[in-house]
Amino acid sequence: MSQPAIRLNYVLQAQSLTNLVLTNYGTNYGTPTPGLAAINYVAENANSADGATFTARLSDGSTPTWNNGTMTVTSSAASVLRKLTTFAPDGPFSSLQWGLDVIESFDGGRSLIGKNMNALTTGTCVGAGCTAAAIGSPLALRYGRLRLDSASGPETAKLPVSFFSEYWIGNRFIVNPNDSCTLVPRAAITYPNGNLTTDTNRTLPLSIGTTTGVYNNIDAAGIHFAAGDAVHYFSQPSSAGTGTFVVGINLSTLTWLRYDWNQDGNYSDTSLPNANYSFGTYRGHDRIIYWHERLN
Repeated sequence: MSQPAIRLNYVLQAQSLTNLVLTNYGTNYGTPTPGLAAINYVAENANSADGATFTARLSDGSTPTWNNGTMTVTSSAASVLRKLTTFAPDGPFSSLQWGLDVIESFDGGRSLIGKNMNALTTGTCVGAGCTAAAIGSPLALRYGRLRLDSASGPETAKLPVSFFSEYWIGNRFIVNPNDSCTLVPRAAITYPNGNLTTDTNRTLPLSIGTTTGVYNNIDAAGIHFAAGDAVHYFSQPSSAGTGTFVVGINLSTLTWLRYDWNQDGNYSDTSLPNANYSFGTYRGHDRIIYWHERLN
């Protein structure tokens, strides 16, 4: 949800009773909103009459207008937005059908022909009970977030890191096994020496030696996820060095992966909580010789 990546393509025509295109439908008939012949989008998940859920949450990613009786929409940036105001989790929506109607007041309120859905009722609509025309096939939509966990480990081994894309299943988040599309730009990831647009910033100094942030698939564009996982770790420190450092993720350009990490009720935080990493074996207390846990 809120990711502008849905392909929405259709052609709408104003026609006479003899199927001739009415070329007098021009730019002024679609704007300003709602216009004299403007588009109203609707949606419904799994024919469950929940169309009100999607009121004002549908965006075609463009500003279509009439031109000589034809409106053509060719968009690869349509989206179904998160809940407005708070952006709180909902869904998942496994079968969301998108549809449209025409709000027409130029020709006496002419109705769109070919209507075959009603987002506010269940079952199959008939005649006047149909209020919109379905567009394309149903969509599977998820509420997503990005997660980066802190970690610590000994200086004698590499340090695995949990860096996942997740989605809401109705009561909790799980790693998205179908996500091999997420790309986190290098500029969004900040190490102690700066963001990763400078690749050498992935290598960090420790008490002695260094460690390097490693990802399964990193290129000039950024970090590519596979099955919801960046497959991220920090290399075993050279010279058995120890130390701690912080990594931050900026989500300013990734609105569809935000979440309410600071628990203030707004689920659109522009950054993840800083992740803390530490190399070094805990050596215990000098005055404790032996420690044993006894279970009764």
